Amino acid sequence: MSNKNKNANKNKNKKNYYLIDYENVGTKGLEGADNLNSNDYVHLFSTRNAPKITTAILATFNSINFKVHEVPVKKQSVDMHLVTYLGYLIGIDGSSSNYIIVSKDNDYQNIGKYWKNENNIEITIQDSFINSGKPTKKDTKSSNTQSNANSPPNSKNTKSSNTQSNANSPSNSKNKNLNNFKLVLKCALKKGGCSNNLTNRIIKIVSKHYGNKNFLMLVHNELQITFEEHSMIYDVIKAVYNTDYEKNVYNILEELI
Repeated sequence: MSNKNKNANKNKNKKNYYLIDYENVGTKGLEGADNLNSNDYVHLFSTRNAPKITTAILATFNSINFKVHEVPVKKQSVDMHLVTYLGYLIGIDGSSSNYIIVSKDNDYQNIGKYWKNENNIEITIQDSFINSGKPTKKDTKSSNTQSNANSPPNSKNTKSSNTQSNANSPSNSKNKNLNNFKLVLKCALKKGGCSNNLTNRIIKIVSKHYGNKNFLMLVHNELQITFEEHSMIYDVIKAVYNTDYEKNVYNILEELI
């Protein structure tokens, strides 16, 4: 049975762990990530010598559990850390989860054989997320277009009602909270010695992920990839995020200024 067919038969209730050998597959191996969902857990293994991941690619991981593991620059360092972490995951979840290694390295086939013989656990090896057997965005878009074609057109009254409803929608509240957060964060970053250019780059990152349930994790991962001094920046963001900036923005600003 091919890897594609194996993935197509996955139990939807199972967790799917994707372990990416990023030095091997590069950004090409991340294609299809926008088809993943909340059951998918992605662990990307890389060294600092690997190509940088663009923010556009990182954005495709917004709705899933995504973590970057930066490992030392040594021969087969990524391979060893990835395989070790795979064993750790299997030790926790066993056969109750699916395990997928994203790599073009054929040596991982031996790892798959080992776990099959040792614990009867299937390890799928593929070179990108495209082989995950899930519907692509193109398919979804086509389905939505067909559905919209069969639905009755909206009346002017409906549009008017929607406009009024949107004025009080949660998104407006989110935007207000984001503005307060950015205001306080800018002051905190500048007080910490960040330049205007650096501050604006950081604000751009937090704005993109704000409102996501995994906000801090997503911000941390992108900072780790983008800045060498990511720990200090993350500490400031986390401190501001954990304050009651939404209600006491002016009091906090007064303290910072």
